Amino acid sequence: MSTFKKFFSNLLLEKEILVILLICLTVLLVLRFIISFLKKRFDLSDFVTKISNCFIALFFLGFLYIKIHQPWLQRIILCFQLVLLFVIFKFLIIDYYLKDFLVKKRNKKINHIIIDIIKFVVIVFFIMIFLRKVLNLNLITILTPSAILTAIVGLSMKDTIGSLISGIIIQIEKPFDIGDWIQIKDMVGRVMEITWRYTKIKTISDVYIVVPNNNISTDNIINYSKPSSEFEVWMEIGVSYESPPVKVKRAIYEILEKNRYVVKDRYKDVLLKSYGSSSINYQVVFSISDYYFKRKAIDEIYSSIWYQFKKYGIVIPFPIRTLVFKKEEKEIDISWIMEGLKKNQLFKDAKIDVLEFLAKYGNILEFLPGEEVVKEGEEGSTMFIIIKGEFDVLQEGKVVATLREGDFFGEISLISGGTRNATVQCKEKGIVLEIDRMLFQVILEKDTFLKNMIFEKFHERIQKEIEKKKTQEVIQKEKSNIFENLKKFFGFGK
Repeated sequence: MSTFKKFFSNLLLEKEILVILLICLTVLLVLRFIISFLKKRFDLSDFVTKISNCFIALFFLGFLYIKIHQPWLQRIILCFQLVLLFVIFKFLIIDYYLKDFLVKKRNKKINHIIIDIIKFVVIVFFIMIFLRKVLNLNLITILTPSAILTAIVGLSMKDTIGSLISGIIIQIEKPFDIGDWIQIKDMVGRVMEITWRYTKIKTISDVYIVVPNNNISTDNIINYSKPSSEFEVWMEIGVSYESPPVKVKRAIYEILEKNRYVVKDRYKDVLLKSYGSSSINYQVVFSISDYYFKRKAIDEIYSSIWYQFKKYGIVIPFPIRTLVFKKEEKEIDISWIMEGLKKNQLFKDAKIDVLEFLAKYGNILEFLPGEEVVKEGEEGSTMFIIIKGEFDVLQEGKVVATLREGDFFGEISLISGGTRNATVQCKEKGIVLEIDRMLFQVILEKDTFLKNMIFEKFHERIQKEIEKKKTQEVIQKEKSNIFENLKKFFGFGK
């Protein structure tokens, strides 16, 4: 009680101090009223009013500090000034710049650990000022004995401190961000939160896994979202030995083109991987827009393959070993295909066994009017021979030619594997035989005379196609590339 009496007696003695305090309080109340009025009148944000109030209070505290000469009162004022400075810094840097400007307006992801580090550094800074300016304590005398205590605490909490340091390193190096799909050992999930001690990831099964940061810093990390969120998927499928590769690849390519999860403009392929004990195994490669869709994409494509193979008559064998007593199979009539091949200028003089091989292992495709066989600009590595019907050739949307029974197209893509230079569209119901480069090379080896004759036909036809180009520079460039590929394809060297 004696302390309070002494405080009020000193306050009464200092009449000037009381007058100054009353004036400052009055002015502060008036300014608060003005700010409230302006907020309602001009619809000012809460941030503007808060920061204005803080600056006004800081200004008058500084005014009081200069006018009042009582040391104990100056220390109280200094305490309030430090608190206001901390609040102003928090409003400007953390609330406005980081949270409002960067996160909300610029849509940038700021981890909580960054904000926590900034808060920690600022608090330590203000505590040091408080100790030195308000309490007049020598920081050296405080820090010297605390070094021993710090060493003891550090040894007992080395794992926790290691996680804290690892958390800071993760923020500096940024091997992953919030929202990235990562794999740590056998755990795969999306990063949901990065704190001082741990990183929280959420698996595809909606299970949260908390991983200490020091474990992350020592383990290998696979980031499926960097440098691009697009993710390449590899699938395998086994088919019967009776199904020719050109037929299998065509069936799977059609699925990849139509699937909603497959990125259209990215690399996709169907590769023959191996000959298994009961099946020929193919590898299907495609890209999806985000790792999250991996399970759904695989499910849809495998499901579509089952129906597509039923449609094409492709058998998926059981992965077991069985004794098969083969019955005599009823031969499929391929004579009509051979008759269609004989109308083609390439195979009109071919041997019977060559025609039979083509008819049996080529891929027969049926098209209705308006359906496209190939599309201008798309990649391809097969050629087509028209068995029945008529087909229009379109370049830039305009019909430039009509193909009929015996005609062929796609030979340039067959040789070089480049893009199609025209769209071929069915004019009336038609049938074509699709041949890939592997099948084509087999039949060339069967008949040397046929090989030389087809080489000459291809050479002549490609020459005419190239001459249609507008500039001499394009002509010479394409001649060099395509004719070199043509010679290699037929085994004639350079």
